[in-house]
Amino acid sequence: MLTRWQGFALGFRRDRRAGTGVAFALMMSCFMCFVGAAVDLKRATDIRVIFQDAADLAALAGATRYTDSTQAANAKQVATTYFGAAVPSMSTLNYITAESVPTVTTATGTLSTGQSSFQVTVAATVTISTTFMELWDTSMTVGVTATAANPVVIPVISNVVYNHGDADDNTLYVYPVPMSNGQPQYGTVPASNQLYELGRDNPLFTVPAQTFPTMTATQPFAFALANITGGVQTYGLNPYECLITLVPYTNAYGVATNLYPITPVTSTAFPGKTNWFYSAYLALGEAPTQSTNYSYIWSTNINLLTLTCLPLIVFPNNVTTTYPTNKNCSFQAEIDNAGTATANNPPQSGVCFSPTATPGVSYAAINCQQLGTNKVAVWWNDMGGTTDGLMYNAFFFTVSCVNNGAISQVVLIN
Repeated sequence: MLTRWQGFALGFRRDRRAGTGVAFALMMSCFMCFVGAAVDLKRATDIRVIFQDAADLAALAGATRYTDSTQAANAKQVATTYFGAAVPSMSTLNYITAESVPTVTTATGTLSTGQSSFQVTVAATVTISTTFMELWDTSMTVGVTATAANPVVIPVISNVVYNHGDADDNTLYVYPVPMSNGQPQYGTVPASNQLYELGRDNPLFTVPAQTFPTMTATQPFAFALANITGGVQTYGLNPYECLITLVPYTNAYGVATNLYPITPVTSTAFPGKTNWFYSAYLALGEAPTQSTNYSYIWSTNINLLTLTCLPLIVFPNNVTTTYPTNKNCSFQAEIDNAGTATANNPPQSGVCFSPTATPGVSYAAINCQQLGTNKVAVWWNDMGGTTDGLMYNAFFFTVSCVNNGAISQVVLIN
């Protein structure tokens, strides 16, 4: 028979067992809530990573196309399209309840380097339903944002050398390739105010005061050469010197030089024909000849007025000479990181090339992001002279984009 104290002790032990079960149940409930919350937060973290990566890539893609203020609409479209392509299909994830269309904005700003830049910002949200956390909230919204900048870069043109002994008047330019819908228009002639003069082979002229055209890291730029045949001096005595008339001299391709009468005149009185070369045409697989990229055509109609010698020389009328556009005889380039390139050592001399096989054709229209830390050496042949020696020494220069720590590529800044 239990005493009163033994009965009390037994009852106390039974009460403790019941309390322990309740406490354990409460503890397990809290533990499951924490585990459930961890699952919901893990889902949110995974979704955030996916959407943040998409926003980063979309901002970079948009900024790459944002080469100037006229390309803002295209940059927005590219970023929006890229974001949609970068986010995988979420249709199988039943816990995603809403996904926003990304908001894309463009702006200009200044980087820590002091460079101006064209910037694209992509922002988006996604809502996911909760499971174990629904006691507190039935959904969570995850937001992401990313900003990329396309910095303004001024290419460094150095070591400009030109042939002072050339009879032709040659002017060298650099220019930003015209853009349309984010795409470079290699066959479009740049506006005159986009031509930045680098040098001129004429002692009567100096490089004018000018402002370098705005170029971003992904803006392609190319080079142009304006050749005035015989613009500095004529090619010599008229081979038909018994002719008392004005007879046009022509270079090796039939392009007219200055006229040489019996009484010599200054070159400005009888200017030769101006021939334009644009290196960007090589990006299209075409020779960089003329503003229309067709062939040189020059016709002459020689009139016999008075002859002072015999026998009578018969001259052809309407002489037409063409230059083939399937050959490049003017532009060569190569990487020169060793700094050994000079005006007299082009990759090849004495030959013309297929435009797609030209040495350095990939540098005929380049951008600073493509160039990186490299330096490119460029040689021009003006295709002048009564015979063309294809010496590629009318102009020589080097171009690089690394300048005092400036950023020369599209970068994420947020």
